[in-house]
Amino acid sequence: MTLASRRIAPLRIATVAAWLVACADGSTAVLVETDAGTVEEVVSNPIPRAAVRDDDPSPTPRSDAATAHVTIPGDPPEVLDVDAGAPVDGPADAPVDAPVADVFAADAGCVACPPPVQASCDPPVPGCGLVRIAGGSFTMGDTTDGAEAAPLQPGIRVGSFVLDAYEVTVARFNAWWAVRDRELARVRSMPVAYPGGHVVAWEDAAQDPLPQDPRFNWSMTSTPRDPQPVNGVDWWTALEFCVWDGGRLPTEAEWEFAARGRTTGGLAAGRTYPWGDATPRGSDTHPCDRAQAYHCAGDADGSCRAVGSFAPSDGLYDMAGNVWEWTADWASPFSASDCWNGTASEDPLCNDRGSGSHVVRGGGWDCGTVAMHSGTRVAVATATRFFDVGFRCARTLR
Repeated sequence: MTLASRRIAPLRIATVAAWLVACADGSTAVLVETDAGTVEEVVSNPIPRAAVRDDDPSPTPRSDAATAHVTIPGDPPEVLDVDAGAPVDGPADAPVDAPVADVFAADAGCVACPPPVQASCDPPVPGCGLVRIAGGSFTMGDTTDGAEAAPLQPGIRVGSFVLDAYEVTVARFNAWWAVRDRELARVRSMPVAYPGGHVVAWEDAAQDPLPQDPRFNWSMTSTPRDPQPVNGVDWWTALEFCVWDGGRLPTEAEWEFAARGRTTGGLAAGRTYPWGDATPRGSDTHPCDRAQAYHCAGDADGSCRAVGSFAPSDGLYDMAGNVWEWTADWASPFSASDCWNGTASEDPLCNDRGSGSHVVRGGGWDCGTVAMHSGTRVAVATATRFFDVGFRCARTLR
């Protein structure tokens, strides 16, 4: 797929438009403080959750550290030595190949609060896990030819939020599909609240996902593609799932901030890709090294790979490649004044539905290099169900 594809119009065309993860087995976890004095990891530990302090809203996992320290609130604080490189087991009843988040860390300022819940992960299935993103300011956009993300939008600020660690898998989606008939009225009973006082009203009907050819992963019954991202899902269906699951779709600004807009885990803000500036490689005859793209061979005779097949970027997997991801924003060029005007903005959300399209981010398995830039924007008609478009959900931190 190219950005100039007949079915996806460029955004410049007016007619288109911390580290937080949940213990799936209920185990307790704590943040650790490295010998350098910075909180950099979360590890499993039998300390009561109410005693855990989140000193850093976005610590970075380190598997190579020999030891680290756990800080327990008190007067004076207690520091325990732990093995920072110890593996954390997933739930005993989870599929062997299921990517499941390892641990949970309490929200800063609310150490006794319950963790966010993913309704689709009870019981655990492939693709469960959440990552806390500490809010901040950044410059949004990408001036690369073909990114359709210019002019740059400086001074964009987003509040702290929680993002799915993985793209929504077929297994998670089917947990919703099994109860959709009885849950739909409740899910759609109220507009979806967004930061900054924005709301998204339920206006159009959703459509059944498409399993029409081998590129589509969805099936109502369990298949070897359960750990792959669900695709062939229109925007309204994606939003329904996220609300039922306990969240919402991320805004464009939140998605880009998580992927490239923050300095975290040794990664500089403004990087080209989630992992840095190194261009990913691969082809239809050679394996991909960083992201599922370039028509590299997929899993289970499909085009996608199981979520989590590539290294994460500060806890987030597949933010480039595998499938494009729906965002909450209606499509509008950055040069237009209806939603974007090049001035500072707090928790922006483009809610002008005149384009009939929503923005997708991240590139898909059939895309090239520029499509995988974290700043690249593409408008997709809201009601369409494509084989290279999926989604992940976000949650507002209150």
